[in-house]
Amino acid sequence: MGVQISPSAQTEMKSTKQRGEKIFILEALKKFGQIGSIFPSSKYLAKSIAECIPNKEDVVVVELGAGTGTITKEILKKISITSSLIACEKNKKMAEFLKNEIHDPRLLVIEGDAISMQKVITSLGHHKADCVVSGIPLGTLKKYEQDMLLLTIKELLKNDGVYVQFQYFLSTFLNIKRYFKSVKIKKYVLRNLPPAFVYKCQK
Repeated sequence: MGVQISPSAQTEMKSTKQRGEKIFILEALKKFGQIGSIFPSSKYLAKSIAECIPNKEDVVVVELGAGTGTITKEILKKISITSSLIACEKNKKMAEFLKNEIHDPRLLVIEGDAISMQKVITSLGHHKADCVVSGIPLGTLKKYEQDMLLLTIKELLKNDGVYVQFQYFLSTFLNIKRYFKSVKIKKYVLRNLPPAFVYKCQK
């Protein structure tokens, strides 16, 4: 028998979701180039991304561009109780929302730039990550910014690690292949605004 959720809890969950969507849309309208979409990721996209995370115990997952947590929640559902998720979000309001709304001992929210994440995970006692999930809109970055980010992600990963990236267009596909030997389009998620490609990449 499934867990029963009370009507008051359902109302609170709906209210939290609506607050997150409002923050995301307002921030996206102000900083579209940084965020890359007016709408937060759908649960269908989030589940497709979580499916790409390795099925192992004690994994370290780094999420870049966590937004208001749609994908973060699905990652937490997927990983084991002994695993860790370090979620990086550059936008102050979104980072604050994540810290206030998702309470899970496996989650650490970092307000900052993705380029600094190697120092962050090292300071936490993790040498490398098993998986990096990125929602950063590569297509809105300048070429040198793309290269810096992709190099950072490659250096973050263990040799057998997995890099998962979602994008709305295929324009950055060839540049990603310059840094990762294996780049596969795992899924095209139509039930997302806009529809999105999910890349699974390995060194």
